[in-house]
Amino acid sequence: MVWPFQRADLNPQLIEHHWNHLEQNLQAKKLRNRDELFEILRKKWESINLATIQKLLESTPRRMQAVIDSNGCAIKY
Repeated sequence: MVWPFQRADLNPQLIEHHWNHLEQNLQAKKLRNRDELFEILRKKWESINLATIQKLLESTPRRMQAVIDSNGCAIKY
């Protein structure tokens, strides 16, 4: 399959969703250094529920088909 350039809606939504969530959580914290930032990010990322990951990955075929059906135009995801 040829992968369209910069198609965020084909990436697992887990990544986008959780980076946004992490960013919001970090704005409220006073971090002292890069190591503290990394530790917080690691703990948050490891706390992602496996069922959530599975649900988001299972949506991949539907998103791919939606992009195909829209001839590469924007989709709802």
